[in-house]
Amino acid sequence: MISEIIPDIIRLVTGIFFLGYASYSDLKTRRVDDKIWVIMGFTGFMILIMQFYSESRNPVYYLTFIPIMLLFLLFFLETAEKTELRKGKINRKIWILLCCFGVAIFAYQVYILRFDAFFMQILTIPLIMLFAFLLYNLRLLFGGADAKALITIALLTPFYPNWTPFLGYFLIKTVWPFSLTVLTNALILSLAIPIAFFIYNTSRKDFHFPLSFLGYKMDIDDIRKKFVWPLETIKNEKIMKVFLPKKNENVENELRKLKEAGAKRIWVTSKIPFMLPLFAGFIASFTVGDIMFRIVEMIWGI
Repeated sequence: MISEIIPDIIRLVTGIFFLGYASYSDLKTRRVDDKIWVIMGFTGFMILIMQFYSESRNPVYYLTFIPIMLLFLLFFLETAEKTELRKGKINRKIWILLCCFGVAIFAYQVYILRFDAFFMQILTIPLIMLFAFLLYNLRLLFGGADAKALITIALLTPFYPNWTPFLGYFLIKTVWPFSLTVLTNALILSLAIPIAFFIYNTSRKDFHFPLSFLGYKMDIDDIRKKFVWPLETIKNEKIMKVFLPKKNENVENELRKLKEAGAKRIWVTSKIPFMLPLFAGFIASFTVGDIMFRIVEMIWGI
């Protein structure tokens, strides 16, 4: 039993280390170096190879690393906006040949393995990678680092741990990958942010519905030093509250207009990176279980 949970413990510690560092970097600078995801991803590869070897898996399973590696590198080399990794950009024709090679390997594996249960679990890695890529392009994951984190989490944790937390997991694990549990847990835990805003504002006796749940008040002269968006603007020469700030607006121009109108303390909302809930969701998935599944189960039971 102990030997079975060793890979899970290594995955948990690896994720805590890299996601924790990424969260710190994202919080302080709103940037996460791609090297973090590359190192974390290759660590996931090494853990998976170690697991295949210790379980004496069919050598055909090892071929899965080729298409997965191609997808992993494709996202970083071809879809990132401006990163150091793109200096090594590969010619598109070569990528097409490599992708065809990956598809051929996948077809061979299907022919040999016939979609057995273990192979289906391995397939969750490329499926989640493509899913994260789709979310990013649909702007449902606004930060490139968030999409890269989800892709790397899929690679690091293709299986559920060999223990059951007190909330348990979704019963049909083959159709609900562990990395999706991390994502749904992150989304639920992110709901604590508005509550934290409300408690903070209540302690300072600043109340406005719904801005008390969306942000907090700050001296207008301090805003330029912080990662925040103003929740107040000038319309028809009057100071107006806004609930959904336009993130592409010229903040400097808005602040200048507000100061000219006599504003001194205004409502703002923090640019809280989703990396923080994702980090918390990763830990919760190992230690607490599938929060979303239990909520749905309770509602369904009602």
